[in-house]
Order: sequence, then structure tokens, then C-alpha cells
Amino acid sequence: MLIVKGNILTSNGPVPVENLEPGMLVLDRGHRACRILSIEKYDIANILLFEKSEAILSADTVFLTIFGKRTAEKIKDGKLEMRKLDYSRFSETVISAEEECSGYKITAEVTNNIFVDNLNVMLGGD
Repeated sequence: MLIVKGNILTSNGPVPVENLEPGMLVLDRGHRACRILSIEKYDIANILLFEKSEAILSADTVFLTIFGKRTAEKIKDGKLEMRKLDYSRFSETVISAEEECSGYKITAEVTNNIFVDNLNVMLGGD
């Protein structure tokens, strides 16, 4: 899973993915602050766009929805049903696109999930 664009929820508030650095603390769905171990940049061709969010993620992203883990192919009618860190519920529409761009792979200590513009995503897949 790569993050092309989006604000990552950290212990100091949302931070654009391009401004993250190893050592910073990201928040996971368990409200834990987890240290970033590494950030690597890769090229990708297939991305996911969102109707309400400005986030752009790689097409292989696994979302942690209110119904469990979902990939883009498994989302009914392109709709995600999610919970924010404060547990409030919201819906988002996913749109697949082909576009050459670069994205960031984040590795964090202790966790396998983070919030990107309120979207709870798994860092390494399932």
C-alpha cells in the first residue's frame, strides 16, 4: 500500500505524507502512538481517488471498514463505510484510475494500520 497524497494522523495532528519523517509518531485505530521506522518512495500506475477526501492511495490498499477488511474490488458499489479515530461513522466513494505517480510506503513500529485523511488503512496489505 502506497500513499500518493494525504494527511497522516500523527500525535501532533494531521501531517502531509511528504512531510513525514522516521521517528514521528502516527496514530492507529487502537489510539496508540506508533513510531515510524521507515518511509520509502515507489512509482505506481494504478491509484484510488475519493469523492470527499483529497487522499490518493495505491490500488492495492486494504481498508479497515466497519464491516472488516476490504480491498477496492470488494467494496460494494464503490462505497466505503468507515469510522474515524473518534468512532464517528462516515461514507466515502472510491474511484479507480490509471495514472503514473509516486507514492510512499510507511513502516511503523507495533502497528499495521494508520489513518490517511480519516481513512483507516493497513500498511502492508492483509
